[in-house]
Amino acid sequence: MSIENSGFKENLSVLKDEELRKIIYSESNEYEQEAIDKARSELFSREAGHLWESDNIILKDLLRYAEYEEIIYSFLKLFPEENDTLEEYYKLIDNLINAEVQAENTDASNISIIIDDTSKNFANKNWNVFGKEDNSKDEICLDYFYPTEWLGFKVKKEQLQKFGIETYIAYCLRAMTAMGFSKDEIQENFKCLEKRENIKNLQTLYPQMTDDKSGLFIMDGLPKAKHYFIDDEETNTALVRPWVRYLARYIDFSIWGNLVFISWSILSPITYKNYLLQSLWIKSLVIILIYILWIFIEALLLSKFGYTLGKWILKAKVTSKNGERLTYLKALKRTGKVLVYGCALKFPFLCSIAYIISYNALINNGITKWDREEDTIVNHSEYSTFRGIIAVFLVLLFVLSS
Repeated sequence: MSIENSGFKENLSVLKDEELRKIIYSESNEYEQEAIDKARSELFSREAGHLWESDNIILKDLLRYAEYEEIIYSFLKLFPEENDTLEEYYKLIDNLINAEVQAENTDASNISIIIDDTSKNFANKNWNVFGKEDNSKDEICLDYFYPTEWLGFKVKKEQLQKFGIETYIAYCLRAMTAMGFSKDEIQENFKCLEKRENIKNLQTLYPQMTDDKSGLFIMDGLPKAKHYFIDDEETNTALVRPWVRYLARYIDFSIWGNLVFISWSILSPITYKNYLLQSLWIKSLVIILIYILWIFIEALLLSKFGYTLGKWILKAKVTSKNGERLTYLKALKRTGKVLVYGCALKFPFLCSIAYIISYNALINNGITKWDREEDTIVNHSEYSTFRGIIAVFLVLLFVLSS
């Protein structure tokens, strides 16, 4: 868009900050470079323009000049699901505004906050607020830093220009509370890492510990961690293991289904023979009923052991986020949601679509819908070759016999 032809230059002063940012970051090449430069200059000159004069902007600086209600508005616009905990965020903002920068570790002062809205995982928004140290390309997980430590993190000018003060703060608020609102909550969640079997070689928290080659970096033995991400795809498949989960469930249901059919054929051979002559849809309804019965048994096993047989073979344990076993009710709700969301009630064709959707959600977001809603996690640990052979044998046996 030409400046002269559109009256663009004269109208810049009446545009909102968000409109100016859209001009600056337009991906459609709609605006000439001169128009973009003018929009950038106008944005710099506004209320918080003096921030741009500093070479070291920190999060605390933004809180000094941000509009309180605008922060809340931006936060709810981004995270409407957090409306129920809004009171906690009001208290947090008040505390941060009045708090001094807390630097329990000198390394924290070299960290800049980065918001990445281009990643395929950005639907899970707090995942894409991470840190970067000066002169390093490593991405750092900030989840285990205390909120008062976030105040000393650096803010990059191009990030502030792109998102605006209030929206930038909103993303930070969500990320800094990913593990809790208080120090005690964050410390407790960090301790739970030791119970997570999918995080390898996590060392005991000793003050002398500095670098753990597994990818976790513990700073001065304090309850916080930096997690250096290697590659999105590699990290997802390493931690979430969708095929392990699928095969474990396939083994479980195949064993249960065969037990039901064998018992049925022995106890009532006539009705079983009639079943074999029925249409695909009648057989599908029977399969659904058998699966519904299974969810009560699976819930019992998860609440007692954390495993089903298939999960035990492939070493995939289901627990709450703090590493504890599920209650029977929570396990039942989770298993029921797996049937609905993950298997589409086992209806022919629909279940295949549900598998694909669930697989993509797990790969892209790192968590399934049912685990997110029930606050549960699946902990994976390495299984032996022998266990792998058993799993493959069972799968082939059930496939060939079906």
